[in-house]
Amino acid sequence: METAVRASPVTAVNAGNQLVHHKPKGRLQAPLFLSWLLLTFVLLSAAMKSSTLHIVLIEPEIPPNTGNIARLCAATGTTLHLVGKLGFSIDDKQLRRAGLDYWEAVTLKRWDNFAELRRSVPNGRFWLTSKKARKSHLEAAFQPGDYLVFGKETLGLPEEWLEEEREWSLRIPILEDKVRSLNLSTAAGIVLYEALRQTGHLTS
Repeated sequence: METAVRASPVTAVNAGNQLVHHKPKGRLQAPLFLSWLLLTFVLLSAAMKSSTLHIVLIEPEIPPNTGNIARLCAATGTTLHLVGKLGFSIDDKQLRRAGLDYWEAVTLKRWDNFAELRRSVPNGRFWLTSKKARKSHLEAAFQPGDYLVFGKETLGLPEEWLEEEREWSLRIPILEDKVRSLNLSTAAGIVLYEALRQTGHLTS
């Protein structure tokens, strides 16, 4: 499609009553339009990137749990962050088996510690999950780009983190006292899909 606009010749009379023929300056060149188009693309890309939700696993210990969460992330376009010392190797057979052949579809990031991750996104919103939290995950107001943080299977998240971030700490309601906690991958799926629902990623 032609994006330039042709300019028409103009004849006018100057102060000396002489006819002056103004040659057209050519055409309005495409670079300005292309610059606008590029800027629009960059802004849309940034918006799409920021809309991605994140799952953060702090020192996960059981390979199949992380593998199942990786598959969950692949299915939803969620970025997976593995933080600190892992209880397994990334090449673990059980880990790979649980994730099936979806690992190539997972955006995976590794961090030495949680502080390093938080420094990388100073304006990031981090929701800490724990059975000790007072607020249900259904009370949270999730936004695109939020980070959902889960602790290791045996210990959960450090209590000092929960104390410092009470308003950002969430629990999943458990209806029966006989059950102390939910499986890590189950919990991740519950919270993630509520966040996806609130942020408009799910269709009816």
